[in-house]
Amino acid sequence: RGPRARAGRTLFVNACSHPRIDGKPRAPGGEVNLSVSRLREGTQGGQEALATDAALARAHVEEAARDPGFKRELVDLLVECVEESHALALDRTTVRIHEGPRYACGPPVPFYDVRALGSPPQGARAGAGEEAKGAAKKVPP
Repeated sequence: RGPRARAGRTLFVNACSHPRIDGKPRAPGGEVNLSVSRLREGTQGGQEALATDAALARAHVEEAARDPGFKRELVDLLVECVEESHALALDRTTVRIHEGPRYACGPPVPFYDVRALGSPPQGARAGAGEEAKGAAKKVPP
């Protein structure tokens, strides 16, 4: 059993591209590949929080940087995937996007896909882990 969300507790989703997530520039209505990590507890600004990471294909991160409409769709997709992956019901009215190279809720940690079985190996290096190719989700055009 991992950390669980409590009402009023902030959840951070650190999203970035990763070379192990396949993805080509998206056609309208095409798929977006992504992988969501396990939940972890931490603090942000002195407050208890939860965090998870989302690894995406570089092409999709670059498209989101160019297209505000796609960025909003991608954020909605990430929230949906986090809810499904961790059996959470999130308040979508409080979703905010913080851009830039900032990692929320503690120092960067090794990525372990939420769908991977077992515990992370001892002594794992950052960037190592049980990374999946990612789940494909259709994003509306």
